[in-house]
Amino acid sequence: MRRTRALAPLALALAIAPAAAAPPPPALFPRRVPMPTTLAMRVEPPPAAAPAPTPAPPAKPRPARRRRAVVPRREPAPPRLTAQLAVGMAVDGANLRNLTAADPAIGITTAGSDFEAGTNYRPARSYAFGEAFLGSRGLGVPGISAYLASRFRLAPATQLTPPLVDGWDRVDPVQVQSAWTEADGVIDSGPLRTLRVRGGRQFLYGPAVAHVDGLAATWSSARLKLGAYLGSRVPDWNTASFGNQPRRLVSGGEVALTLRAGPRPLLVRLRALRYDGSDHGDLTVDWTPRADVALTWTARGADGALARQRVAARIRVSDETRLAFEADLRRRADWLWDYERRDDDPSRPRRYLDLGPTLPRTTVRGRAGTVLLDNIDALLFAGLAFDGSRADDTPSYASAGWAEGGGAFEIRMRRTVAVTLSGLARVYSRKDASPAVQVVDAENQIQAAQWPTANVGERNLLEGGVQVRFTGGARKFSASGEIYARRTRYARLYVDDAVAEPLAESLDPLTDSVIHGGGRFIFEAWISPRLRLRTEYELTNRFAAAPEIAGLKALRIIAEGRY
Repeated sequence: MRRTRALAPLALALAIAPAAAAPPPPALFPRRVPMPTTLAMRVEPPPAAAPAPTPAPPAKPRPARRRRAVVPRREPAPPRLTAQLAVGMAVDGANLRNLTAADPAIGITTAGSDFEAGTNYRPARSYAFGEAFLGSRGLGVPGISAYLASRFRLAPATQLTPPLVDGWDRVDPVQVQSAWTEADGVIDSGPLRTLRVRGGRQFLYGPAVAHVDGLAATWSSARLKLGAYLGSRVPDWNTASFGNQPRRLVSGGEVALTLRAGPRPLLVRLRALRYDGSDHGDLTVDWTPRADVALTWTARGADGALARQRVAARIRVSDETRLAFEADLRRRADWLWDYERRDDDPSRPRRYLDLGPTLPRTTVRGRAGTVLLDNIDALLFAGLAFDGSRADDTPSYASAGWAEGGGAFEIRMRRTVAVTLSGLARVYSRKDASPAVQVVDAENQIQAAQWPTANVGERNLLEGGVQVRFTGGARKFSASGEIYARRTRYARLYVDDAVAEPLAESLDPLTDSVIHGGGRFIFEAWISPRLRLRTEYELTNRFAAAPEIAGLKALRIIAEGRY
């Protein structure tokens, strides 16, 4: 009874609570059906984008540090062997000009010497010649290279005078021009990784080109290049006379510094050469102030005296137009031929054929080239030379001033045929001798030589040429033919004595004007990508300097193979 009374309030509470929270009865039939407004399928809406994170404040920039320029490591080139051989046959000929109607024909020179075919003269001479090149890189030992270049000529021995005398008649039949071994990139790391050493017969380029048997070494960094060489000079001509003489040493060096790198570089280079007690050197500055302008200044000295200065400017106006200007100032200290033949004593035997000492002269030249109508290449040039000698200087025939002008045009037709026209005109500062100074020429008589510098040499010259070239394509058949002529007028110093001497006047005509002309024809065919055949034929007209012959002819047939 007592338990029933305790549960009575709980039962009352449960009875009241469900009654208050009871849901409505379910609807078994919908009261309103929603109608679709389109036949398109419903697309699930994209999820809401996550809020972008708040960016962190930028870090404080660190000051830039100047880093040292590092020379990039050069990757070793793959091993390679190259070879090239060119062999050919040549025939030189010149028929005698029989002015005396002798049988057999006899040619008489201006000095009165007689040439007879088969006795002391050979109208034609044939010989074989060739060149061989062999090079290797990285074979056996990485970084080791070798190079060999030689040329030869095989001509039958004879005591007869050949029709064409050239430098080969006074040199060895086989010449080794280059034969050297080079170590480059042998050291992989460290400051000496850019060291390059070359030993053997080689050409060295400094204030003058030197051909030596010796050793050359160069080292370079990002902005600095150092070089030095030492060797004995190789005689290139008249080897029979110099073969038994001791060779003299040639030494020199080079320092090049890049003051500013990049697209507008500035380079300074100093080179030196010493030979036979004389010191030669040059200083060069190359500057590119703009991408289309390049400037070069060079000064060369000899034994502490300024010998020559040169300034050059190259300007690119457009993709088709180029301009080039050059000024050259030669001084008394300059050599006349090269560094080996520098001699100021005019009484020395080897100065016998010189035209006088070197005197100051300033030369200015300009060239302009462009393309017209997409198939015409045009080139125009002009120049001036000013004689800077003094009245008390030693007479010289090599310092006269002059003015010149000319041009060339090449017309290309259908990409296979091109026609080139070229011409040049030059006027010298010489003049004809006055009647009081003129010398009456008497045939067959020895007269005193009177050669005033203002009346000896060319007064003007005019030359021109026409060339036609056919090209079937790269490494295919090509042919060209050229005709050229030059008229030279000399200053009048000698006049005729009005005495008829037909033979003497025909051998050594007293004329102020001489015409030289000739033609050249070249045929070239590639048999394969590595084999080429070339034929050259050239002939000239008669000229007054050699009245004993009726012109020169030369034929060359060359075969060249590469590997």
